[in-house]
Amino acid sequence: MNVRIEVFFMRIFSLVENEKMIEIVESSLEDSEFQVEWLAHEAKLYEKLRMYKESLVFLPESYLYNIYEVGSFITRHLPDSKVVLVLNSEYEFDPKQAGKHEVLYLESDPDELKHKLLKLIYTFKENLKTNVYK
Repeated sequence: MNVRIEVFFMRIFSLVENEKMIEIVESSLEDSEFQVEWLAHEAKLYEKLRMYKESLVFLPESYLYNIYEVGSFITRHLPDSKVVLVLNSEYEFDPKQAGKHEVLYLESDPDELKHKLLKLIYTFKENLKTNVYK
């Protein structure tokens, strides 16, 4: 009897350069199937996303006012991607304004932030398996 083992890989791309975020993501994903790439420029992000359509994309606070533009571009051209806006404080933004995009707050307790991040990542992974984004 042949047993086929499927390994599911996903990419996480980020323009977030916050050390806390990087530390939390990397420690959260130490033993996982996810690959993380930290990108400095939007053009580089788009270039990479075209290669890997199943991506979770973290955007920094500077995208607060154009989350619709960038988020819409990503979801329009890459329907299997999800956009997450990473902010310093919850007092700066009403999450309802994010629409379908997720929001993470760096001021949260590190364990709570790590838990939310992992939940987000694994929910995304499960949704891809069940074709939610298709």
